[in-house]
Amino acid sequence: MCKGSFSRAHLAGDGIVQRGQTLGEDGQIALDLGLLVLLIGDLLVDFLTLLAEVLDACVRGRRDAGKIA
Repeated sequence: MCKGSFSRAHLAGDGIVQRGQTLGEDGQIALDLGLLVLLIGDLLVDFLTLLAEVLDACVRGRRDAGKIA
């Protein structure tokens, strides 16, 4: 009889461990997604900075072309 109660307790413990593992995996996914969002935001800022520099160079080029002609 003692062996049967041990099995039930062992099975209950397995359920808790499995739920804990699932929560840990979900937490890791949330951290990974957070990092991805951070990196995408950083790339967006870099892209907008590059775009501003390119547009500024185009405006300067047109202004300089008008002075020479």
